[in-house]
Amino acid sequence: MKHWIEFLDKKTHNTKRLGKIANSVLFEKQQKEIELKGLEESLQSIQTEILAQLEPNYKEPKEMVYAIVKAKSKADKWNATPTNELQNPNKSD
Repeated sequence: MKHWIEFLDKKTHNTKRLGKIANSVLFEKQQKEIELKGLEESLQSIQTEILAQLEPNYKEPKEMVYAIVKAKSKADKWNATPTNELQNPNKSD
């Protein structure tokens, strides 16, 4: 893969070198995007498995959804709280 600088008539050795560096950064970015996509797919698969394992513990789907929303709310609050202010996560509010 060539950087666009390679196709300019007026370029310097330094700009060609910078173009090669830009290419390597672009390649690394593409690799990270591929890794991120794989991680997102893995996360979705794990989340689906969690839901499948939780489902038998609830009588109705609405009850499970309510419990999940409540738990996510608590997790968001916990994750946004500075470490020195954290309390027992299983303690009732």
